[in-house]
Amino acid sequence: MANEQVTEQLEFIRQVATFSGDTRLEKALELIATFPEGSPEQIKLIEEVYTETYSAMQKFLETGQPPETDWEPTIHPAAPEGDDQYDVIIVGSGVGGMTAGVELAQAGAKVLMLEGHSVYGGATHTYTRKGKYIIEAGVESISGLGPMGAVNHFLTRHDLWKELEFLKTEFHFSYNGHYWELPNTMEGWTESLVSRYPDEEAGIRNFFDYAIKAYAEKYSFFEEDRLTPRMPTEEEVMSYAQLHPHNYHLMNTSWGEFMDEYLKDPMLKKEVSMLSHFIGDANENTPTSDMLPLLGYFLIGGFRVKGGSSKLAHAFIGKYQEYGGKIMVNTQVHKFIVEDGKVTGVETNRGNFYAPIIVSNADTRMTFEKLLGLEHLTEEYQELVKGLKPSASAFIFQGAMSKPFKHKAMVTYYFKEPKVLEEYGLTFVRTAYFSSPAHDPSLFPEGEGGLTINLVAKADADFYNRMSPEEYAAFKKRLQEFFMEEIVKEIDQEAYENMIWSEVSTPRSASRFIRTYQGSVYGTKPDRVNEFPKTKTPMPGLYICGAGHLGAGVEAVLISGGFVAEAVKPYFESRQAASVK
Repeated sequence: MANEQVTEQLEFIRQVATFSGDTRLEKALELIATFPEGSPEQIKLIEEVYTETYSAMQKFLETGQPPETDWEPTIHPAAPEGDDQYDVIIVGSGVGGMTAGVELAQAGAKVLMLEGHSVYGGATHTYTRKGKYIIEAGVESISGLGPMGAVNHFLTRHDLWKELEFLKTEFHFSYNGHYWELPNTMEGWTESLVSRYPDEEAGIRNFFDYAIKAYAEKYSFFEEDRLTPRMPTEEEVMSYAQLHPHNYHLMNTSWGEFMDEYLKDPMLKKEVSMLSHFIGDANENTPTSDMLPLLGYFLIGGFRVKGGSSKLAHAFIGKYQEYGGKIMVNTQVHKFIVEDGKVTGVETNRGNFYAPIIVSNADTRMTFEKLLGLEHLTEEYQELVKGLKPSASAFIFQGAMSKPFKHKAMVTYYFKEPKVLEEYGLTFVRTAYFSSPAHDPSLFPEGEGGLTINLVAKADADFYNRMSPEEYAAFKKRLQEFFMEEIVKEIDQEAYENMIWSEVSTPRSASRFIRTYQGSVYGTKPDRVNEFPKTKTPMPGLYICGAGHLGAGVEAVLISGGFVAEAVKPYFESRQAASVK
């Protein structure tokens, strides 16, 4: 074999390894490197790995899925009759599930969405306290509303913009006793940083220039009207490093490693990393590929839904029902029904329902362990499931004041000294806080104010579940005192003096209300090393969407629902077209 051809094959293997993050290819490259360069043994191994990689890549480019999920969904020739018979059952009504539901119902599928709670929407819902305070359950700022954003494309496709109004988010940052009100544009933020760190002007400008180019390359696959990035062509994979040099360079780096190339001051790095808490607790260790989309909060903007995020859920479900979809709340799914090696329905507290396609918008680990059962997976996949880790959880303080809060920004605040709740082994160095009614006065009575404070915590609901009712009540009382005396008092004395009501939630609360593994706020984290889970699971008929698929945030989970729709919708569009014909 000619040396030039061997070189091309080896470069192809390297490109695919970088693009896919496949650890098997990385190990194969390590093995190849152990042989003398150009030796017959090395050339033979390169050829074998190349042949296998090329074949798998061709399959992946066709389907977006690895070979082990090479199954076709079962599609009824017509929408089934009967109140317990459906084309598709969606478990959970978070943004991912709602997105998939709207798309599939529009294509003529008979879809049933099952929600365990009394309200739909997942994190996109609000609840009322004291009969007058409308409080967000989780979503405070939404990205993806720009020209190439998936959320924008979805709202446009289904004519939902007219039903919603968005308010642009502002950000403040406090560290080491300093407090800055930040411009909410990338240009303004850059100039603000340069004015405060003049010795690092070149590094700051070069850092953001490189990051913005990588961001643009990453989003270049979101073509008009797409909810998901299109698959790269074979030529694009082969030339990815040349076509997308900035994103390629950053694909396997942490945010901290990227910052170290340009920035020096620790306080500067803390500010540039401040939005990392939107997607977890890794801070500077967050993968750069996850941090880049957050630049959109300054390039395009992050936005609050006026009237509360439940307005977004109402819009999605309204459109879903308009297309013929059915939703049932207060319906807990206990188990998937598996027959002849494929899912065929679900067992619930309200009876059994049947469909050849199940879309799980539930926590990923709980989907496989509790709803499906590990016995239906190979040992390899069982280990992948057991390896899934929970995302961060949080202690959350909600308070009402007798006067409005002084500003509407979201604040990342580093404490002057670490805050320690010694008797429970808890230490906190920073918090994020904001006032929803300061940004959207419709949420609270006129003349009153609200304050939300988040403390990132370890997802360990079992620890709190082991407490007796008396112990847990004592812990929550102590936590509430801790928030008031140690945190509210420091960040805003006026808020402390005018607080008239408050409550706190814990990882146990998250475990109960959003039903995630160990009470994690965003459920189990995707396994980036093994690229697990995929949209299509090894169990025929079962698809996955939600934060455990692509990561946290409304934009990411909407894209995950889009991947389900992309995989299934064409079958129902074909059936719909055939019935019309």
